[in-house]
Amino acid sequence: MASRDFKAVHEHIEKSLLLIERQPSKKLPHPYLAISPLKYYPGIVWLWDHHHAGMRFAHGGRPEYLRHLVDNLLVYQTRGGYVPNVVHSQDGPSEGTPRFHAQATLIQGAMNRNRTDG
Repeated sequence: MASRDFKAVHEHIEKSLLLIERQPSKKLPHPYLAISPLKYYPGIVWLWDHHHAGMRFAHGGRPEYLRHLVDNLLVYQTRGGYVPNVVHSQDGPSEGTPRFHAQATLIQGAMNRNRTDG
């Protein structure tokens, strides 16, 4: 990739990152990341999408979104340990079939969270 192309892509990503940040809401008590700056899927935390966007924010020096992801999802952890994969900002967890458990990504996010607490 030519350096001007890389620069153009990088600048587009930097602008897009600013557009996906969301403030806490009724069912998501911590800031979160939307999966798109567009009108599609507004106000929904999708575990994998938020995780990957959060990793990009962390790479750019803002690791707090990984912490927010873990904190927002753990609000809905059941007594049996289940943590939902999708949470709507106004309606809470979305229970699809089958119920996908968020454990692997939460472990990685929690590890990153602990690194940022210190």
